[in-house]
Amino acid sequence: MFILDDLLISPILWVFKEINTAVQKEITGEAETITRALSDLYIKVESGAITEELFAIEETKLLDRLDEIEASQIDPDDD
Repeated sequence: MFILDDLLISPILWVFKEINTAVQKEITGEAETITRALSDLYIKVESGAITEELFAIEETKLLDRLDEIEASQIDPDDD
């Protein structure tokens, strides 16, 4: 009976693992995109293309999103 259970559950577990892998790749990609956007933002403020006020607003939004991504990646088993 256990062999039959393993045969039925194995494909389901594989699907969940694939979904998890895809989600992790997407999250990593988003973090990299935000990091690039922050770099561009720093260049713009240094060159005078945007004001300090606009820089502060946009920087806060990007950093908050990075914090959200980091918080979502914390493993509850690490406690």
